[in-house]
Amino acid sequence: MTEIVDKCSIAGSSKKSTQCSHISFDCTYLLACYLSFLVVVFVHVILNQLQVELADCTGYKAKGINDIVLPTMKESPFQTRQEEYWKSAVQLSRKDPRNPVIRAYVSPKIAHIRKRMDLPERPAILDVGAGNGYFSYWWDKAGDVTAVDYSDVILANNPVEKKIVADARSLPFPDNTFDIAFCHAVLHHIERRDRVQVLREMGRVSKRYVACIEPNRNNPLVSLFSIVKREEHGGLVFSNGYVRGIAESAGLRLIDSYTFGALTPNRMPFSKLLLPVFRLLERPLPFGVTNIVVAEKGALTE
Repeated sequence: MTEIVDKCSIAGSSKKSTQCSHISFDCTYLLACYLSFLVVVFVHVILNQLQVELADCTGYKAKGINDIVLPTMKESPFQTRQEEYWKSAVQLSRKDPRNPVIRAYVSPKIAHIRKRMDLPERPAILDVGAGNGYFSYWWDKAGDVTAVDYSDVILANNPVEKKIVADARSLPFPDNTFDIAFCHAVLHHIERRDRVQVLREMGRVSKRYVACIEPNRNNPLVSLFSIVKREEHGGLVFSNGYVRGIAESAGLRLIDSYTFGALTPNRMPFSKLLLPVFRLLERPLPFGVTNIVVAEKGALTE
């Protein structure tokens, strides 16, 4: 009898072990399928994006300012989506620039940029693609700010006094009007063919300095966000080298470039709760969430 029980025990144990093995195999297989699916989606999005986005900016030969002709070609689906998004009512629900998270995101970047420039005490500052004023509001504490955006919807919530609805490809200002021309998270929302043009225009209206902040696709969280959110697909090519290439192609001389910080202004989980930690990380980091490029006018923009 004991022998029979032992055999049953062994058989039962073997059966359970086989079942567990099958379950383990099934879980592993499902996980592998899921990860493979994510990789396929990631590659698919990047390849589609690269067809329209990825061109070697460093190979672009910038023309003189007087030779500029704005593109007259039909708007692409990419640009149409961007315009619909930035002129939609959803933009009115963005955080106020005085929000503690926005201040923690913006202030260290402005401080780092200013350290790399020889600016007058109250510089004239142009904020291109200013939106509802995340940077405009805090730049205005340091100088005289003019905010420009092509969306009157989002610009309506910008708290600075000087606001102009305008196209960044053709800024409505004379040459050498501002001490610094600045843009934040603008270029990746613009057609690839127009990105050099925007920085060239910023160089034209600036007396000397141009500064640009864009997402860093080499940060995993930024890359994931760029994949998930359709309006952010343009960010998938924005490495630090890519932004430098656009600046150089626009005829600008690089002063400094680096990746910065771990905080994002929108939809960052637990950002308020973890704000003391994020403040410590708002500095140059190897895989920071943003690319910062500081440049000055070169021969082509003077």
